[in-house]
Amino acid sequence: MAFLRRVLLSLSVGYVIYFFGERVFWSFARSAELQPENPDSLIGFVFGAILYSLFAYMMLVVIECFRVRTVWALFLAGSIFGWLVEGVYAMTFFGGAGIPLPFSIVWTAVAWHALISVLIGLYYLRISLSDKSFFHTVVTASALGLFWGVWALAWVFEEIPLLVTPVEFATHAFVATFFLIIAEWLMTISKPAEFISTRVERVVLCAVVLLFAGLVTFPVVPFLMPVLVVCFLIAFVPLILNRKKEQHEHMLSEFGRPVSFVKYSALLCMPAVATLIYVVCNSIGFVFPSNILVFILSSVLGTGVFVISVFKVLRHTA
Repeated sequence: MAFLRRVLLSLSVGYVIYFFGERVFWSFARSAELQPENPDSLIGFVFGAILYSLFAYMMLVVIECFRVRTVWALFLAGSIFGWLVEGVYAMTFFGGAGIPLPFSIVWTAVAWHALISVLIGLYYLRISLSDKSFFHTVVTASALGLFWGVWALAWVFEEIPLLVTPVEFATHAFVATFFLIIAEWLMTISKPAEFISTRVERVVLCAVVLLFAGLVTFPVVPFLMPVLVVCFLIAFVPLILNRKKEQHEHMLSEFGRPVSFVKYSALLCMPAVATLIYVVCNSIGFVFPSNILVFILSSVLGTGVFVISVFKVLRHTA
């Protein structure tokens, strides 16, 4: 039963991060007509959520094993998650799609996954749901919706412009958010405070990463792998020291605090605001390459928070 709860927690946390890391990032569903070479599909969505859940399981183990309790340590754990996804698996860490090294180290692993998906989407939104007022959650969800809608405007500036109808955008946004609400509810009943991984689980998860890195990642980028290893070390060393110094348990108990069903409804402000912004701005022709602005701001902020996080955690362990 305890193992099943850990799996359930990983699935719920994984979907929350998948929601912000994929559904918000890509903004809307790509139909075969819109993107014939690689259209979105239900199978693709399910596979993506499961894959994120696997990496979320690894991040939860990091949080547990290294007694991650502060937001600074959480940001380091989120960066590790981001480098697992974008370094070991997707390999965008090593450059590509117009983002060369060293900028690709930060974008998107740190600038999006750690900052937006983990720190804001997973942690801050959860705190808003469990500890803050209904109004606070409405404002938080609306702000995230504003960001979503503005970010989505940039897809029309792709080499092949991507633009969807109001109904298509709203359908994707509300369906994805509906599953986000379910994930937040499942997170509570999975009893995060009791998350204690076994040695077998840790060995299996490490083996998965090492095997994939050795058989898939390394053959593609053999000379750049040391860069990824160094980044992992920069994040892991403070966490290792944190484990030795931190007297309290990990912060996962904060993800299990009860949330009233009324508070969950506030999350619907997110797709509503995102749809409104996307539809109105496209209707009046107020579109601009918002991706450039987000890239610059999130990369600078993500790098800054990462450096501060390393300093804060090391200072805590001194």
